[in-house]
Amino acid sequence: MTEEPSIAQEPDAIPLRRHLLTAALAFVVAALGVFAARQLLHHARRGERSLLHAPLAGLEHSSIAQTERGIERETAQKKRLSSYGWVDRNAGLAHIPIERAIELRAKGQR
Repeated sequence: MTEEPSIAQEPDAIPLRRHLLTAALAFVVAALGVFAARQLLHHARRGERSLLHAPLAGLEHSSIAQTERGIERETAQKKRLSSYGWVDRNAGLAHIPIERAIELRAKGQR
């Protein structure tokens, strides 16, 4: 006759040491977050530029609407919204002025 191996259930509790280490780690992470937030708030109240507002090299720092590229883009968009033209001639897809599209939609036409 062969003996069957003994089967034992592990304890249903996590060791106290593991709980304490997890709690300590959570406390340290929370404390670092509070410290970082406090420093950012302190610098913002003093009017200093923080790391969050540091300029990025090569990027425009003004509103796009006031740049040459922004003005050109807005002009092109206005022209497109107020003109007729083909989107895909082969598929029979065209664009029409936005005001005309609104009128047609209000009348229930497609």
